[in-house]
Amino acid sequence: MERAPDTWDWASDAKPEKVKARAMMVMVNAINREHLATLEARIDPAVTVSCYTCHAGRSDPRSLEDVLRAAYRVGGIDSIVTRYGELRERYFGGDAYDFRVGVLAGMAFELAGSGAFDDAIALAALNADANPAKPAARRIWMQLRLGRTAQQSGIDRALAEFDQMRASEGVDPALLDGLGWGLYRQDQQEEALAVFRHNHQQFPDDYIPNESLADALWLQDERETAIQMFEAWLELHPDHAMARRRLETLRSRL
Repeated sequence: MERAPDTWDWASDAKPEKVKARAMMVMVNAINREHLATLEARIDPAVTVSCYTCHAGRSDPRSLEDVLRAAYRVGGIDSIVTRYGELRERYFGGDAYDFRVGVLAGMAFELAGSGAFDDAIALAALNADANPAKPAARRIWMQLRLGRTAQQSGIDRALAEFDQMRASEGVDPALLDGLGWGLYRQDQQEEALAVFRHNHQQFPDDYIPNESLADALWLQDERETAIQMFEAWLELHPDHAMARRRLETLRSRL
């Protein structure tokens, strides 16, 4: 049976949440009075912190990423999916959590980097489902699928899968561009160059595939070839300011 309020020991610190709350209040006052107050040239009215600064209406001040990482440690990808759905249903549209595309995308790439490609793809699929109007979410999901194929079956099989995606699902040059630079950062330069060349072949009229292949060749000390690529691009697109700046920069570094 619940005790009546007049029997409560209001001075007791037996409840740990009360101790934490008091410590946080001391911290907030210290930040405002001892740290922010000493800054010069503060705007008017001066910025101050409050409980809302970190909590934003929730009891757990952790970021969405940290909450989902904790769920993953306990129950794997299924726990992430469940927890994300709960939080999104309750808090979407407010300040409590960051539900933008980049949050789940970053976590998906983290999982892929640790070798958990299946979980990464599942998380990217969740991101795409939650953000159907954001092309980047869908592209990241497709990129991770290609990354898994490249790791498990080789780059030729991944490029064949890309061609199938292009025919059946529709893609843009950014898909292979992201895969290529991901491989390059993993010291898989030959595979990355194969991806960049394929992207350039598939999208010869787009600037990014041309730039990425030229930049990758430059990094591999094929500098004359890289410069020739920018020169050829500018012959076809003489008013392309970005290409002209890149060509001038590369020429200055020879």
